[in-house]
Amino acid sequence: MVDLKEWKNEELKRSHEIVCSLLDRVKRGEKISLLDFTPEYREILRERTYGLWMPPGSIQTMLWRPLGNLANMLDRGMPVPSILLTPLDSWHKSKAEFMAYYGLVPERGGPSYDIFLQEIREGRILPVITGIPTYYKGDFYQEILKACKEGKIQQLPPSLSYRIASFMEEFSLIASAIQERIPPERGWRDLALQRHPEYDIESWLKEARNILSDERVRIIQNEYPFMRDKEDVASAVATHAYELSIFGFSDLANLSLKFFRESPSSFDVLRSYEIYLVFGYSEGLGGLRIYDRFDLEMMTFLRIIKNVRKTYILRRMRKRNLLRISPASSGVIGTATKIPIVMKFDEDDLKNSLKRERNEELEKCMLNSIRTFQEYDFREFYEKNKVINEIITERIAKETREYYRRSKIVEGIIISGGTLTLAAGATAAYQYLQPLLQIINLIIPEIMIEMMKKRKEAARWLVSRWPFQQKGLPFYLWLHGIRADRIKKALNA
Repeated sequence: MVDLKEWKNEELKRSHEIVCSLLDRVKRGEKISLLDFTPEYREILRERTYGLWMPPGSIQTMLWRPLGNLANMLDRGMPVPSILLTPLDSWHKSKAEFMAYYGLVPERGGPSYDIFLQEIREGRILPVITGIPTYYKGDFYQEILKACKEGKIQQLPPSLSYRIASFMEEFSLIASAIQERIPPERGWRDLALQRHPEYDIESWLKEARNILSDERVRIIQNEYPFMRDKEDVASAVATHAYELSIFGFSDLANLSLKFFRESPSSFDVLRSYEIYLVFGYSEGLGGLRIYDRFDLEMMTFLRIIKNVRKTYILRRMRKRNLLRISPASSGVIGTATKIPIVMKFDEDDLKNSLKRERNEELEKCMLNSIRTFQEYDFREFYEKNKVINEIITERIAKETREYYRRSKIVEGIIISGGTLTLAAGATAAYQYLQPLLQIINLIIPEIMIEMMKKRKEAARWLVSRWPFQQKGLPFYLWLHGIRADRIKKALNA
């Protein structure tokens, strides 16, 4: 049995020694190796390819995202890393819950729990803890820890994210102090934190508690049930924002918190930015990352990579650029009902707004950021991240401005049972409108009256269903009435 309190004390002491030693070496101008953050795994990683594997979170996710199935990642015939760094989460209360979260379900195509333990013993899976050692209660955690100690590595898993986050926090404070000419005397750190509260997790925790309503907490808990109470949710929000900031992405953290506090997607946006911009370093030591279609679509949504237009065929009618489709065959009965329709965006709107000279600069900085991290040049790594942060936020603000400039809400007409005329501009629009027509068929007059009272909401719902162009975070900001000038003002505050 592993004594969790003793493990906690040892891990904290060891991590502190590692971080202090590496900071001293950087101050002396020495280059440090990524593997210096985890001496426990240094020998096994030195000559091997390694990468980060994130658990799917549910059996359903594992089924529709092949990379979430650990069985695929362990297939030696596939072009995957030979060693998988795997976060070991601490919040699971039962073995069954843990197995479902990690997809250890042979009857659904995943590996068994026993195979998971065996791969740990053989050193193919290297766990890294994400929580405090005393949180790992339960017999199944003891089995995993036993596999670590008895297997090839013969070590308890390290807290990699804590070590790297601590290092980057101190490094960011030192870099800021040098840049702002804060004298290196007693109290310099407190002064630097006063000027840069974004490097203090307590500052983010305070803000998270302020913006999280009980309703927002419940929405997040529905998707992430392991968060037991409001304090758990606040801690998660603060941690994501803090880690983004210490890696140079404080603007994106601010953007997520300031303008998504009323949105159900707020937590997902914040978490996704950290997953794609930070996790590969804080959890994966800069190792290989394999992305699937979902990842590419999500990164496009976040504007981390340039927009990829969907392959819908766009049509223009010569008169007023309208597309006329007839849903009469759906059997909708009723009279003409006026609701606001969002006029067609310029078809080249996103194409033009994203055709900017900084696209190449973003891609170049992304590559250089990875390269400098792998070359242990943390000063250059931090600077490249700041440029990436600047380009992405500039892109979001400019593209949001384009939506406001090129879109217009006007009065349109839906004629139930007749011809539906919309400024959709896409042949694929009909299949998206079909569910709406089926609903209208059942709607009673009182509900139609309520729709009239909420014209803007109805218009935004309609346009959000249209497939004629790639939507993303700027579209989402426009949809919720968040103006580009407010984005710029918040980021410059």
